[in-house]
Amino acid sequence: MCNKVSVDLRKSLSLLMVLSALFLIAGAALLRIYSLVPFYLTLTTALAVVVILIVAHFINRGYTWAANTGIALAIISILTSALSPTHNSAVLNMFSSPLLAVLVLLEIFGFYVFPVLFLIIRAVKHKEFRGKKFS
Repeated sequence: MCNKVSVDLRKSLSLLMVLSALFLIAGAALLRIYSLVPFYLTLTTALAVVVILIVAHFINRGYTWAANTGIALAIISILTSALSPTHNSAVLNMFSSPLLAVLVLLEIFGFYVFPVLFLIIRAVKHKEFRGKKFS
């Protein structure tokens, strides 16, 4: 019997983080191209994406601390967006323009769908992590 967390689980968790990062950077790029946000918000998003990609890399390499950090990042992502009046307003006005609709879809997937799936998979597979090396 193997005493390691499966490669498929590592790849799934890592992929969800990479997808979230891609959707976040796409949204940030669109917001910047259309001058809808100041430069510092684009920069902070880019830095957050770098952190997410680094953590995803270490999850894929099998580091347990990275998988645990992924949980924290997923929760922070969800809370940050849910508590943002700007994000909430965008969702409520989603169908007012095609650009806003695209931005909201990027937001929903980047800040909610992929992080929630990460949390669900991590919770469902929690026993697989217990007492095992994550590699």
